[in-house]
Amino acid sequence: MTLHGMSVRRLVAQRLESSREPGLLGRLASDIYGGFAASRVARPVRLPDGVPVIGVGSAVIGGAGKTPVVQALAGQLAARGARVAVVAHAYGATPGRARRVRAEDSVDEVGDDALVLASCLPLSVPVYAAPRKQAAIDLAASEADVIVIDGLLQTRPERISLSLLVLDACHPWGSGVCLPGGDLRAAPRTLLSAADRAVLVQDQAQKYAPTGFRDALRAYLCLDTVRVSGRTLKICDIKEARLGLLLLVARPQRVEASLAARGIVPVCRWYGGDHRAPGHWDRQGIERMARRNRLDGWLVTPKCATHLSVAPGAPLWVMQATVDLDPRPLTVVDSRPCARQTFSMHC
Repeated sequence: MTLHGMSVRRLVAQRLESSREPGLLGRLASDIYGGFAASRVARPVRLPDGVPVIGVGSAVIGGAGKTPVVQALAGQLAARGARVAVVAHAYGATPGRARRVRAEDSVDEVGDDALVLASCLPLSVPVYAAPRKQAAIDLAASEADVIVIDGLLQTRPERISLSLLVLDACHPWGSGVCLPGGDLRAAPRTLLSAADRAVLVQDQAQKYAPTGFRDALRAYLCLDTVRVSGRTLKICDIKEARLGLLLLVARPQRVEASLAARGIVPVCRWYGGDHRAPGHWDRQGIERMARRNRLDGWLVTPKCATHLSVAPGAPLWVMQATVDLDPRPLTVVDSRPCARQTFSMHC
């Protein structure tokens, strides 16, 4: 039997992520929020002159695969010769000022997603964070031909150059209910009308039923290797190890399903809040779980690892996943970028 532990924050998030129908008051609150959210999908942003901006947003408050899509898109643009910069969100962090994110920065200062992007992207692709997104955009515009923004779906009064809505192929609309009764940011029709294209994220090892999304891009997730103590191991070679699954992300069941599709079943699991490090008492519980199950290690994502400077009871086995976009949404940038009004993924 697999032992399972959760933080209080994760228990609350799990309720939002579930597809259980909310009560009358919950449905009423969600309907009110949905009407309010419709006016806030497009954020007031001053777009830079002459620099196309690609916004990458998601339908749910977490767990769709938005940041891996940003990483794949920025990497492909850079490989085609574009001077691309990434603006990351600093959720839960305090950057203090607009700044370029370095791989050695503190997660408390720049945020976990920004830190992962800075660590995984080439040095030629700067990642910026700031207390306010506008300051990061202004700084990035001075260095780039194209800007990719993590966590911005649409802008006003001027529409963004290209808007991508990232959806989980299995559960594109999450719980199907808007906050606060569920995890949906806004009504599906509102989100689709704000976006130029949908991006469906799916695991290569899992089967999916055909979807009704026309002209959707596909983002194929491939979980290949694990990094532990400076070594890289193939995912197929760790099936005999006694491993726990320690996740600090939204919708952790997605990760568990990806491992199961590759024949890996953790002996125990502990799920915490998204973007949150385990507290003192949580860490003690995690360490006891590791000792009780005689773990060889904890399987974690790179994002989770940023919050675990000290391994709790067992070494960290960091899963390495890549995302391939199909068809490749590449923009060829020469001496001048595509004009904003004609900008597309196939300019």
